[in-house]
Amino acid sequence: MQNARFESVNTAATLRTSSTIVQPSAATLENGILYGTNRDDVLFTTPQYPHLAGLTGADRLTGDERDNRLYGGAHNDQLFGQDGNDILDGGTEADRLEGGAGNDIYYVDHFQDVIIEEADGGYDIMFTNPDGIYGNSHRMALNVEQMIMTGSGWQMGEGNTQDNFIIGSESENLILAYGGDDIVYGMGGTDRIYGDDLNAPYAGNDILYGGEGDDFLYGGLGDDMLYGGRGVDMLSGSGGNDTGVFADAESAVIIDLTRPYNNGGSATGEYLFSIENLIGSAFNDTLSGGQSRNMLEGGDGNDRLFGREGGDTVRGGAGSDFIDGGANRDVLTGGAGIGDAPDTFYFASAAEAGDTITDFFSDHIALSAEGFGLESVDDFVFARTSDPLTDMPTMIYDSRSGNLSWDADGSGGEAAVYFATLTGAPLLTQNDFLII
Repeated sequence: MQNARFESVNTAATLRTSSTIVQPSAATLENGILYGTNRDDVLFTTPQYPHLAGLTGADRLTGDERDNRLYGGAHNDQLFGQDGNDILDGGTEADRLEGGAGNDIYYVDHFQDVIIEEADGGYDIMFTNPDGIYGNSHRMALNVEQMIMTGSGWQMGEGNTQDNFIIGSESENLILAYGGDDIVYGMGGTDRIYGDDLNAPYAGNDILYGGEGDDFLYGGLGDDMLYGGRGVDMLSGSGGNDTGVFADAESAVIIDLTRPYNNGGSATGEYLFSIENLIGSAFNDTLSGGQSRNMLEGGDGNDRLFGREGGDTVRGGAGSDFIDGGANRDVLTGGAGIGDAPDTFYFASAAEAGDTITDFFSDHIALSAEGFGLESVDDFVFARTSDPLTDMPTMIYDSRSGNLSWDADGSGGEAAVYFATLTGAPLLTQNDFLII
């Protein structure tokens, strides 16, 4: 018997063998645990004895409304926890485990073990421990919420169509989460993690963690979060709006969504496919979006963020960040970079119109010298909407709406071009501008 799973308790139980009731004195008691015989036993708990353990026969163990611990031992056993928060361990060979109501824990050693769990039957956990003889592949039963894969050697774990929490072993894992909004940790080893089934129309918003080793993470349908962890990983978002997360990187990352193979820094060698959004590390990252709508978040550190095409959402996070939304209407947030760590919002030209800066405070607006035809901030006039225009290039700020417009010829015939809004209409002066 596996004592690590079945702790000693000061209990016993009524034993039925071959349909004949035998009192506990006919069974074996050891450290307060009642063991059956080497025959095919039928055991029921009593008010005095809530825990049961079979031996080498094909046993049937039935609990009650209390928190029972049932261990089948060898052979094909049937365990019924009934109500209560039960622990069911069939032991070796193919067993039937039925927890009933309550928060139950199942130990599965054989790939043909069957778990029957009620809907709304509590939060249930399944431990897998393949022994390498009877198979190393296990699938979560319906209505089981969590699977923890243990043991050594390669193994495969499959979720169900509900919201699962799956933790891989320290060895190599293949994990298929299937439908539902799943959270998956690969842990150690070189893992392959799929958020949804490759061959079925399941879709869920999954969170996948590769952990240690060189991992492959596949989000499938739905909006997924993919954490590669340490090692050289492949992140494939597939369908949905997916995010590659590098918060655990040990140094800065350089990632360009238009060049999925050509990443640098701590992300060197990593491959990103069908990833729309990026979250950087705690270091000085460089993150670049692609042709579609992206979300870029630098995290800590002094980051450089480039949205490129699409209406992007770009957040610098803590540190002094450089943010370039690129073309189309972007939403730009500097984050916690204030005081001695101001953020810089860059505009290549007034044609990059319609951006919103959500938190301008002691920051800078950088204008391209080539795009705006300027050499220094002295080459243009800063004006508010009520100020008369000169014939010089003029930056016009509406201190009521926070709208910022560029008039290339001042009082000339060309109309001013709106290109940004500062949320909250903060105080803005010519000293807040840079020419680069």
